[in-house]
Amino acid sequence: MQESGAERVILAFDQDEREETRRAVERNLAEFREALQVFGVRALTAPWKEGKGIDDALALGRAVIVH
Repeated sequence: MQESGAERVILAFDQDEREETRRAVERNLAEFREALQVFGVRALTAPWKEGKGIDDALALGRAVIVH
């Protein structure tokens, strides 16, 4: 990360139907964000409402707002 000069990354995980999987992803996402902060990198997320993956949402013409 430091060599790339990245100051921020955008995370867009596939949506899963299973609640247990969603909770595990959220936990791992929080840990990953903390690890990135050590390197001074800000992690943003890109959620969407339709489609399993971000590619599905974009193919449907849906907006993906990064925050």
